[in-house]
Amino acid sequence: MAKKSNENKKSGVSKLPIGVKIISVLYYIGAGFSLLLGLILLFTGGKASEWLSSLEIFPGFFTVLFMVAGIFLIISAIIGFFIANGLSRLKNWARIAVMVFAVLGLINGLFTLPIGILNLLISGLILWYLGFNKDAKKAFK
Repeated sequence: MAKKSNENKKSGVSKLPIGVKIISVLYYIGAGFSLLLGLILLFTGGKASEWLSSLEIFPGFFTVLFMVAGIFLIISAIIGFFIANGLSRLKNWARIAVMVFAVLGLINGLFTLPIGILNLLISGLILWYLGFNKDAKKAFK
């Protein structure tokens, strides 16, 4: 066990803290769901828009809306994957990006109270952990 620890010290590789690993996995999961939903909207949005266009409100509007939403979700999935990968490799830019998204989550949680309480708690915990936890900060240096 000590030999492995010495190898890590020699190579300059920090051990990935469990909290960073959890946040990274959550970002991978979020990216997967965004990709799946984006593909569903992109490829099946036309069928759903046929049903909605029977309302005769702006024909074709919903098709475009679903396609744009699908593309947006796919792009956010790609960004989420890169952030998760950066976190798992202890890249400081990924830590900063997650902290920015946590601040945005806090703001969103404030605007959606009382429903946003869970969002406030999760975003606050992530921001505290990556910004103020000694082990997490040390791992990214």
